[in-house]
Amino acid sequence: MTLSAYGREGPWSQRRGFDSLVQTAMGFNAAEGEAASQSQPRALPMQILDHATGYLIAMCVSVALIRQQQEGAAGMSISPSRGRVIGCVASGASKMVLM
Repeated sequence: MTLSAYGREGPWSQRRGFDSLVQTAMGFNAAEGEAASQSQPRALPMQILDHATGYLIAMCVSVALIRQQQEGAAGMSISPSRGRVIGCVASGASKMVLM
């Protein structure tokens, strides 16, 4: 399992990033400010990407362990990125973006 800020490939793949940086880079803070009728970007009161990414990682690891036990599947790769998770959070999507 590897965790990245912006994904394994692409021009930002080697950049480090934590929750609030990724929120800002992906435009989430600007959208939050706009939704609150403010002219400035607005930070969320919590680290939503860290929480959402953690929950999705836990779910994916659970699925991988179940598949390994039931099907003998091995070598599953879980590679979440906060950038992809924020896309799901922003769209309200429930599709899996980690596997």
